[in-house]
Amino acid sequence: MAGKDVQVGCYVPDGDTPLTIRWQFHGKEVSHTMGVSTTKLGARSNILTIESATHGHSGNYTCVASNPAGESRHVASLTVHGRNIASNVSSLPGSTLINLHTFCSQFPSFYSHLHSTTVSLLPTLTYPRSILSYPRKHLTRRSPSTPVAEVPVLFPMSFNSDRHLEGEMAQINCVVQKGDSPLLLSWLYNGQPLTPSDHTKVLEVGRSSILTIDPVKGHHQGNYTCVAANPAGEMAVHAQLFVNGTLWYWVTSPYLAEPPVVSPIGFNLPQYLEDDMAQTNCVVQKGDQPLILSWLYNGQRLTPSDHTKVLEVGRSSILTIDPVKGHHQGNYTCVASNPAGEMAVHAQLFVNGTCYFSSLLTFLDLVTSEPPVVSPIAFNLPQYLEDDMAQGNCVVHKGDHPIMISWLFNGQPVTISDEVQIMAMGQRSSILTIDPVKGHHQGNYTCVAANHAGAMAVHEQLYVNEPPVVSPIGFNLEYLEGDLAQTNCVVQKGDNPVLISWLFNGLPLVSSDHVEIAGMGKKTSILTIDPVMGDHRGNYSCVASNPAGQMAVHAILHMELIFFFGLNSNPRLAEPPVVSRIGFDPEYLEGDMAQTNCVVQKGDSPLLISWQFNGLPLTNSDHVEIAGMGKRSSILTIDPVMGDHRGNYTCVASNPAGEMAVHAILHVNGAPLCLLLLYDEVQINAMGQRSSILTIDPVKGHHQGNYSCVAANPAGQMAVHMALAVNGTPFLEGEVAQSNCVLTSGDKPVVISWLFNGRPLHSTDDVQIDKVGGRTSILTIDPVRGHHQGNYTCVASNHAGQMAVDTTMVVNEPPLLLPIHLESDRFLEGDFAQLNCVLRSGDRPVTTTWLFNGRPLVPSDDVHVTKMGQRSSILTIDPVRGHNQGNYTCVATNQAGEAAVHTRLEVQGKQRGTGG
Repeated sequence: MAGKDVQVGCYVPDGDTPLTIRWQFHGKEVSHTMGVSTTKLGARSNILTIESATHGHSGNYTCVASNPAGESRHVASLTVHGRNIASNVSSLPGSTLINLHTFCSQFPSFYSHLHSTTVSLLPTLTYPRSILSYPRKHLTRRSPSTPVAEVPVLFPMSFNSDRHLEGEMAQINCVVQKGDSPLLLSWLYNGQPLTPSDHTKVLEVGRSSILTIDPVKGHHQGNYTCVAANPAGEMAVHAQLFVNGTLWYWVTSPYLAEPPVVSPIGFNLPQYLEDDMAQTNCVVQKGDQPLILSWLYNGQRLTPSDHTKVLEVGRSSILTIDPVKGHHQGNYTCVASNPAGEMAVHAQLFVNGTCYFSSLLTFLDLVTSEPPVVSPIAFNLPQYLEDDMAQGNCVVHKGDHPIMISWLFNGQPVTISDEVQIMAMGQRSSILTIDPVKGHHQGNYTCVAANHAGAMAVHEQLYVNEPPVVSPIGFNLEYLEGDLAQTNCVVQKGDNPVLISWLFNGLPLVSSDHVEIAGMGKKTSILTIDPVMGDHRGNYSCVASNPAGQMAVHAILHMELIFFFGLNSNPRLAEPPVVSRIGFDPEYLEGDMAQTNCVVQKGDSPLLISWQFNGLPLTNSDHVEIAGMGKRSSILTIDPVMGDHRGNYTCVASNPAGEMAVHAILHVNGAPLCLLLLYDEVQINAMGQRSSILTIDPVKGHHQGNYSCVAANPAGQMAVHMALAVNGTPFLEGEVAQSNCVLTSGDKPVVISWLFNGRPLHSTDDVQIDKVGGRTSILTIDPVRGHHQGNYTCVASNHAGQMAVDTTMVVNEPPLLLPIHLESDRFLEGDFAQLNCVLRSGDRPVTTTWLFNGRPLVPSDDVHVTKMGQRSSILTIDPVRGHNQGNYTCVATNQAGEAAVHTRLEVQGKQRGTGG
């Protein structure tokens, strides 16, 4: 709209510094004389502001970012006409659209990403000038007479990357979702007020505050807090900034030291009684030495005492409080640091009540012994690599002494060794440490606590990355010189990354003129020798290795030497194909990968190789891939194997002289192991061998989704599905709603899209969809209206499949009333008057009241109020008198708001008579 302010931001996420960012208008540099200003925000952002836009500001604006390696451009078109500003987005020839960061608030601000030569375009938005002009105290002012009733509500915030390297730019946006003005936005760093500096900038845009750190340094790592306050109250949100990559010089060889990574800590009970024992374990999972571990209590250094003890065991520190007292309640922090940086983790200790002993309860013979109660044990990682350190803590938080604690591994007592140690921490705690972890340590660990009153056992599974398992390889019995020899090395199981290499007679083998080694995916390597010569005779080994271990398989290539004598040079008959045997492993589980190789050992060209499944032609599909390796080999890969892949596979080789077929049967048994992550509110209980009960109590928003029950046996499997919908907190019209769809795992590239009530959803004036990185999509609705109510679905898809999650938006609609209609503009005394107040729309229940001259209407003998159903209230005046003249108001109220309609009743003279 003409006369309004316009602002647009240009953000360069990648590219070497120093960067130069400038703006052009119709190809010429912008100047302040045009009423246009630019503001630099850090080393990678620049904001263009147009104050009081006029028709002369219409045109093309270009953001140009350049460094010594090149430049990138972004073009947006602004049209100012009458009362509206239209944004026409156009692109340069050959350009493509890339990610947009959207900072959503009451007045959104858009930042475009410029990357290499890729140009992205974004719309221009208008901003009320009162919002862009901030007072010095960062308050958005309103009229002094406006009451303040609503406390600020902030959206959750996070930095633009999980972990930053030194020299990168970090940025975070703090957005006020609700709350009355005046508002004060401020920032804290590790609990202290944040002071802007050369590297730390704060920019307020409407109801949001943007913190930019450019470049990031190691000392910027820590906890950042955004606080929004008004006279009604305040709210704070937090985000952790992690910095990785300090250059550490060790002797004469510089390398990037790894900062510490600490597993989450937590006390073994949500709440303690006085005289209980509390314990938590701080484990440094990664990070270079030297390491320093320390503890804080409510932000102050923790000093060990008679009741508080700290024990360091290798790369871990164990805090024990025994007995717990009321003054121990508070926040405990474990800090791990080395020259590359530091990391802190926190846990809250809650203490409730005191153990009171009455002189009347001192008779020991009246006390019943209490059996032990053991907290769940948990290893500090869900899965380990070999040579990691694993540690599990078994804590008995209740039970009478004496208590005996023991450990089992797969049902047998744990054997103490150089790698496995058990350490008692007082009489109520035992710590199992495995350092280093090896593959044979994988299995089920049980902690058993027993006293004279009873016993209790808790279990935990330790997972170690699986070493490779390689299928056998082999050649034909004998080869003639000039034949083709081929063998296929398939890693059937084992965690990625897997490295596959070949040996010949114990020495490394690489591709040469007659030897070709080709990889097929991540777990297959094919060795081809064409033609076979005498010096190829010998022992061949395929070696597969990953961080968990290695495995080698061997095969010997034999040759038969035949000498031909004679002078006959007559042309010979064409030779039909001879095909080597094919085969699969004896049995597969669903989810495994199956592969077999069909090699034509002999036969004249041209050759045609085809595949059949259960006698029918087999072609490429989602899970089946057929790939030719030269003219004499075809590889069939099935990944992943499913139950319907079970059957007979045939490879057919043909040429003009004939054909030959070989067969192999694929056996599939069972389904892959499925792991279900259980929350505190989710329980699964088996009822015999044929029933399983899933209980969720209480239901939370994160429980919404699709649940599947899968039953399987060696003959097959069957699944039934059920969707759980959780109604969220209703929105009021005019509020801002936002939903983040985050892909936690899955291969790239990933396409994320949204559906509304089953139909594709795209950005509009009040609906904005923004992609953040490659795994997050943010849906923002501002403002919320009644027609936005419904079901929203986020769909993520890649080449392996797709997944969808649903959420439901409920919008409370305020009442809308029809105008009050009077049958006459003026009434005479003695007439009959009726006023009808009708609710056109709005959520129920609705309360309807009447006002007379601004005050509540009191019914009387002449004035009656009658409710007609849930949508109508009728005011009747009979007879009309002079004192009934005045203003009448009908007010309808529900949870979403209220509405009022007014009318005036005029009374004049006396009732008309029937005679002269």
